[in-house]
This record gives sequence, structure tokens and C-alpha cells, in this order.
Amino acid sequence: AAMLEVITGQHESVGRLPVVFPKDMDTVEANAEDTPFDVEAYVDSEGNAWDHGFGLSCDGTPLSAP
Repeated sequence: AAMLEVITGQHESVGRLPVVFPKDMDTVEANAEDTPFDVEAYVDSEGNAWDHGFGLSCDGTPLSAP
């Protein structure tokens, strides 16, 4: 039913990141594996921080905070 609603345009397809996209390889190497959310997130040219829970709608606008 959910897929049919998206296909027919009754609901917009959206999603959120279940992980953090790290800023760079140095950030990955400095990460403490047993400490959650200690990774500095990548920030794109539009100012979006690709952190846990970040999401975009189909038209490219960021989703509001979860």
C-alpha cells in the first residue's frame, strides 16, 4: 500500500540516514569505535550536514529535524 501511494503521488518519497557520513578519512581514523556519534559529519556545498537522521525530499530540500 505504501509503495502504491508513492507511485501514484499521494505521498512523497523521503528517507533519513541511519549513519553519519564522515567529514574525511582523518575523522574516520580518529573515531573511537565504542563511542556513538563522535564522528564529525560531512558538510556539502549547500551547507547540509550529512549526520545521523539527515534526509532530503525528492525535490532536494532538506527534511525538518526528526
